[in-house]
Amino acid sequence: MFIPFGCLLAINVRKSNVLKVMLGSFIFSSSLEILQLIEVLFSLTHVRVFDIDDIIANAIGVITGFFFAILLPKIMKIEVSI
Repeated sequence: MFIPFGCLLAINVRKSNVLKVMLGSFIFSSSLEILQLIEVLFSLTHVRVFDIDDIIANAIGVITGFFFAILLPKIMKIEVSI
């Protein structure tokens, strides 16, 4: 889910760089994990778990997608306005 998110950030955000993409992925991933924590606190079933490993894995996925979107046009020699 986060690799396409990184590709979309690279394509849609003007003058995107690795720091902006990392910040966006951290905010998005952290908000999902906080929502899981809130769900555990207010629900009777404890199915979801807040885990820092998920945030790290999601950030790696976004960075992978970002570099994929940046490098693929250069490899394929396609002109894209990123």
